[in-house]
Amino acid sequence: MDSNVLQRFIDRQIDSWRLAADNTRQLSQVQTRHIDIGPRHITLQYNPSRRISTAAKTDTASIKARPCFLCHANRPQAQEYIDWHDYHILLNPFPIFPQHLTIAHKSHIPQRINGNISHMAALAQELHGFTVFYNGPLCGASAPDHLHFQAAPTQYFPIWETIDTTCPVHTAPNIEVYDICPAIFLIHAANSEEMERNVCSILALLPADESTGEPKLNILMRDTGMSLQAVVIPRRAHRPYNFAHDPSDTSRILISPASVDMSGVIISVRPSDFTGLTPQQITNLYLEVGYNHSQLINILRP
Repeated sequence: MDSNVLQRFIDRQIDSWRLAADNTRQLSQVQTRHIDIGPRHITLQYNPSRRISTAAKTDTASIKARPCFLCHANRPQAQEYIDWHDYHILLNPFPIFPQHLTIAHKSHIPQRINGNISHMAALAQELHGFTVFYNGPLCGASAPDHLHFQAAPTQYFPIWETIDTTCPVHTAPNIEVYDICPAIFLIHAANSEEMERNVCSILALLPADESTGEPKLNILMRDTGMSLQAVVIPRRAHRPYNFAHDPSDTSRILISPASVDMSGVIISVRPSDFTGLTPQQITNLYLEVGYNHSQLINILRP
């Protein structure tokens, strides 16, 4: 995709859509804190506009009770799109980063990665300089009933720098394990079809959730110019054990980790979480919802 076409689309939406414009401008005033955990450089972002997503009720009854905000018929009139194969590329009106995109399937089909990995990889190849990410239906997706990806400029994802400056603790053909809390799989591929095969080989080894039929996971993907790379982050849980289901309960944390959080940018929507989280609490959060490197290595062993 021509980067000029994409930038003109984003600029046009900022000019014509007040909600997106206001929330994008507020990003310049977003507060951040930086915490190092081993080789990882973690950024805490205080972004109250993301409260709707963080606190979203994703149980079946709640999903059925609201109109799907990703379906074309239910989107705001001001929200335009770029037509891309079976998807619409949209500007996210509640951005975490500048140029934050949502790529929604044209049909109202469930959020599932199986059979759609090659689409994700093709997006990563088309959106030069962007990281495309997928939140599983029980791993941060606030619309688990509608297939979608998201994307933002790669520079905003600390996990890539960590990978580039850290050695894997286990290597197999086209797959590496990194011990970076939580542990991750890094998958290499020459093209989208090979990426689908390689990711599927990992998915087949992970336990599937009974309610969705797919493993709990987050995936981030980039095109380095020489190859495709995918970070697969297997998940054990949707939210940490002390998640604040009541947003007024400051004795618990209101953080629902999705791909961005797992990649090293933790989104906090309350001042108490932004100022109060410690390195140990962040480590605990990651290990409660993710795996350690020994567990991932054991998954690869026959």
